[in-house]
Amino acid sequence: MTGFLTSLQLTNFRKFKDETFHLTTSPKVIMGRNGSGKTQLLWAIAIFLRSYNTRVATSNWHKQNKPTLALGPLFGDPFFEYETDTSSALIRQGETTATLLGNFSDGRKVSFVINPAKSNRARMIEQPDTAEQPPRKVRYAFVQPSFLWGEHQRQEDTGDKHLLTTGRRHMLRRVEDLVKKDAAALAAITGSIQHIFGVDDLTLEFIDDPNRLFVKESGVQLDIGMCAASLQKVVAIYVLFHLLRVSTAGEAEGRQDCDDNEATQRILLIDEPEALLYDCVAERLFLRLRQDCHDAKIQLVITTNSKALAKSVNQQDIVMLGPAGPIRLDAASLTDYVEELAQITSIDRPVLLLDGKNDVEFYKKYVPNLSKHFQLISGGTDTRHQLPTLTKLLIETVNQPLFILRDSELRACWPESLLAWGEYCLSNVQKEVRPRCQIFFTSLPCIESYLFVHCALTDSSFADDQAAQVKQKLCSSKSVTRFINYFTEQNFQGAINEHQRASNEEQPHPVLEACRRWEAGKTFLTAPDSPRDARYWRTYVNLVGSHEIFGSKDTPTLMAKLAGPLHEAVQCELDALAGEMIARLVACRASA
Repeated sequence: MTGFLTSLQLTNFRKFKDETFHLTTSPKVIMGRNGSGKTQLLWAIAIFLRSYNTRVATSNWHKQNKPTLALGPLFGDPFFEYETDTSSALIRQGETTATLLGNFSDGRKVSFVINPAKSNRARMIEQPDTAEQPPRKVRYAFVQPSFLWGEHQRQEDTGDKHLLTTGRRHMLRRVEDLVKKDAAALAAITGSIQHIFGVDDLTLEFIDDPNRLFVKESGVQLDIGMCAASLQKVVAIYVLFHLLRVSTAGEAEGRQDCDDNEATQRILLIDEPEALLYDCVAERLFLRLRQDCHDAKIQLVITTNSKALAKSVNQQDIVMLGPAGPIRLDAASLTDYVEELAQITSIDRPVLLLDGKNDVEFYKKYVPNLSKHFQLISGGTDTRHQLPTLTKLLIETVNQPLFILRDSELRACWPESLLAWGEYCLSNVQKEVRPRCQIFFTSLPCIESYLFVHCALTDSSFADDQAAQVKQKLCSSKSVTRFINYFTEQNFQGAINEHQRASNEEQPHPVLEACRRWEAGKTFLTAPDSPRDARYWRTYVNLVGSHEIFGSKDTPTLMAKLAGPLHEAVQCELDALAGEMIARLVACRASA
């Protein structure tokens, strides 16, 4: 592929103050949380290419010396056609102009300024009187996340016909154009659709008077507009793909007086190809489209929230957008942490990494003070292996302290071994990063434990039912075995021994101490006169573990049922933990 777009620098465009995005001949995948600017980046590329094509000396716009460029036909969005300050909306707040600077692999460099003050119509973008005239045109298509085919319209602005977009453009006319250019294109699209959706008896048929596209499957024939939105979307993508494949340079700029064999660069822009599709279908679509674009020498740029699609491309082909622009990290396994990085909403607040999504909802609901000081992010990763890398990624992304709150599980009563475990997890983190990490553990084994204790203290029938099962649960519990395996099979014993050697006081062996405390707790729970109070239930969940009583799948349902506040004793446990973390955060900032 020659002369492809290698980079685009955005200055004061929308949310991007000054960012350069590098593109490749292989598929470029743009990722990030909702609102991070993925679609804005596709807009920037489309606007730049539309402006770029007007610079070509043989283009109709250049010949007619038009000073402005309409955006309405490009996006098919009424906002760009009727809003009086459209171009101003493309400029970063507080700025007066925006600049798009593109670089091509053959050395071309073209800039484009959005300046509403110099345009007599704000929805237009001014074209400079004197500008470099590129020798090569670009043919591009822009596919939005969802759309409807609509009815075919005979009347269409011929000046916009060259624009391949799924916005307000009528796709039936695009099918008509494609069939005229390549009679075999519908058969090729049919083959792609069959592969992507995993069906063998689906066919497409186009009737040109009046223009209609039919889909026939299992003997049933439907108009394309009556089919599932997912099928409409994939058909539209491949109609635009094949129009790109057979297009000429003259079509790239809306003119007819050109050699049909004149070469042109081709770029396909797709916003969230996985939208409306199941994960497996979206993955097959992307893999098929990637190969087709490679064979046709079409540059492919997509935005996505799909981790599966991201894992299908090379690391260097991913742009991960954060709250302050692209996340520039050298980690070889960035795609392993897409979900965690996508949760970052600010670079001004430290991160609190929790065990899972249920934990995030739990602490937001019952300890709202944490949300005021931290960004609560769900981890859900293999802590022992991934915590060092994830820690480094999060700290470098937000440039703030990182706090980690882990479920203590059955080890909540043994802080010495927990501290040693935390040191082990961070042993591979760089020295300059480690001081900015703080590891905390829940006072009860997990969030389910807090909910369980609350129910036991507020619902007498629930408490009586659980109390009747105490001896059975203790006898069937595997807590001691699991605890011993934690230190032996997981190879944490070395870290614990090192911690004991470094201690000023002689400490008992942690496994023996654990067993001793477990036996003491068992004796307390099974005594005939044991009080059924907060201490009783706290001891119970610490020994048995709430995951053995009810699973984490029940947590959202249980939280939804608890309309009121938690029991005072449970809330005090949570508030004490939150207070400790906030105090440590204040101390970290003071020392920094």
